Amino acid sequence: MIANYYKIDPNGPLELSNLRLLYTLVGGRNFHWFFLVSLQVEIVGGTNILPYVPVTQEAILAGDCAALSRALQSIAEGIEMITAVMARTYEECDPEIFYNVFRPFLAGWEKNVFKDGLIYKGVSDKPVKHPGGSAAQSCIIQVCDAILGVEHDEGLHSYLLRMRTYMVPEHKQYVEAVECGPSVRNFVIENNDPELIKCYNDAIASLVHFRNCHIKLTNEYIVVQSYKLHRSRKHESLSQVGTGGTGLIPFLKGIRNTTEEHRLPF
Repeated sequence: MIANYYKIDPNGPLELSNLRLLYTLVGGRNFHWFFLVSLQVEIVGGTNILPYVPVTQEAILAGDCAALSRALQSIAEGIEMITAVMARTYEECDPEIFYNVFRPFLAGWEKNVFKDGLIYKGVSDKPVKHPGGSAAQSCIIQVCDAILGVEHDEGLHSYLLRMRTYMVPEHKQYVEAVECGPSVRNFVIENNDPELIKCYNDAIASLVHFRNCHIKLTNEYIVVQSYKLHRSRKHESLSQVGTGGTGLIPFLKGIRNTTEEHRLPF
């Protein structure tokens, strides 16, 4: 996705109105819009969240609570910005077209229609299984967890680790480097500074907000659409399994709930 675009005006901004896909499948403008919104999430996160990650680490090493508070405020604002971008999916991507026309192509070949895998001629004589697209393959979202010290239950964590293998290698390495760096959460707990705790909790709240919006989007674009079909389509299993191969709503709610559990008491 992050390599499948070009700018209409080469000198213009990296913004939805100035972006187009290089390669597409079916669904017309709906397909374009869905992927351009996903791309814009990465762009906005890359310019409004990632720059503050090293700032948080530098603040910790310097023992500077005020600087860390400011960085956390900026990260919270950045998360709210990508949430607003994600909400723009509704503008030009019809839920029925998403579900019925092009979502089956995003489902991978592991647990859905092609659960036995696909044979890649010239690559393997045996079927190969891969999950489909997943927001967990986004470096931005996993970095938010990493910098805030959000640790998910073992089952959820294992899935998130697996999705990293589908990231650009440098993105995967970046997430791992953030995880191995100074711990924001531990620093906040150890210093017990009220303002710092508030800023940390605000960042957690923004991440919970993002995940609540993602659940709402998923419900409207997948669960509701599957009910409308009355189980009449062969790819009905997609209503219960995410394109990345997970149980859909339980997985998303599990990620949201463990995030919320990381709020710190004042």
